[in-house]
Amino acid sequence: MAFARFMSNLALALVVLVVVAAILFTFYGLAVTRVWEYADLERGAQGNWAWIDGQPLYYEVLGPEGAPWVVLLHDYDVGGSATWNATTPALLKAGMRVLAIDLKGFGHSVRDDRPAYSVRSQADLVARVLNALGARDATVIGHGWGATVALQLAVDQPQFVARLALLAPVANETRVAPWRPLARLPYIGRVAAWSAGAGGPLWSPLARRCFANDAMATASYLRNLQAPGHVVGTLDALTAMARSPRDSDLPGALPRVQAPALVLAGELDRVAAPGEAEELADALPDATLVTIPEAGHALHVECSTDVNRILVAYALDGTVETDVQAERR
Repeated sequence: MAFARFMSNLALALVVLVVVAAILFTFYGLAVTRVWEYADLERGAQGNWAWIDGQPLYYEVLGPEGAPWVVLLHDYDVGGSATWNATTPALLKAGMRVLAIDLKGFGHSVRDDRPAYSVRSQADLVARVLNALGARDATVIGHGWGATVALQLAVDQPQFVARLALLAPVANETRVAPWRPLARLPYIGRVAAWSAGAGGPLWSPLARRCFANDAMATASYLRNLQAPGHVVGTLDALTAMARSPRDSDLPGALPRVQAPALVLAGELDRVAAPGEAEELADALPDATLVTIPEAGHALHVECSTDVNRILVAYALDGTVETDVQAERR
């Protein structure tokens, strides 16, 4: 009886300790968030903005005019298209015209405090940028949650998509942004968005979790991705994302995807749901699944030599390399 009472008191003490720690962290976070945002959208930007409905959407276009288009759509990461820095040079060397877009609320694109960040609205914005640039029949490459945006684009605006390459696809945003459920709460939501979504103390561990070998997530790599988290309005945008409606007709619309798809999965992906890539490849009318050995969720960074070689061949003529060895850059 005495031991049971002791264990009960210990459990109660631990609960109280956790609650007190959470309250203190929330107050600390609220204080930090008051000075966290200080940068404007132009800081560090080298590309251009498409003004859509009065809001700036950032993009970079590289490569010769008239070359085949490759469109890059990033994961649910505040760093935006900077996550493609290991991919773009290989595509350019192969003679592609590369368009990297910062989806709304990420990178150097607009921070909107309204809940206007659904998958379908993101795909619509991408389509409007492509239309403005005259980029049709492109190879559209999406990573993680960006793969879902790419699929929605292929369903809604198939004229822009000749081929799809879906890297470590993730349909559920909470897989890549586990802080989202908390972001709907008053006060706590802002702290959750800062600490795990905008570069706060929990952001780096989540970023490293995307790698099978977290040593690949170097300090310079993390700094580069974290920088847009300081853009004014980022925390309001991240909390608005959590309140945005779910208006996608995926996965039900997958049989309507006309473009052939290459699905690349990391063998050691700890972010995507188990079997998610396989299920997606099975559901698409014309898809090939390739697994990258010893790769995590950020396979295009961690295994850039393998992935770049596969993407270049696929973007050039639809060739798919299915026998991938575990070689590294």
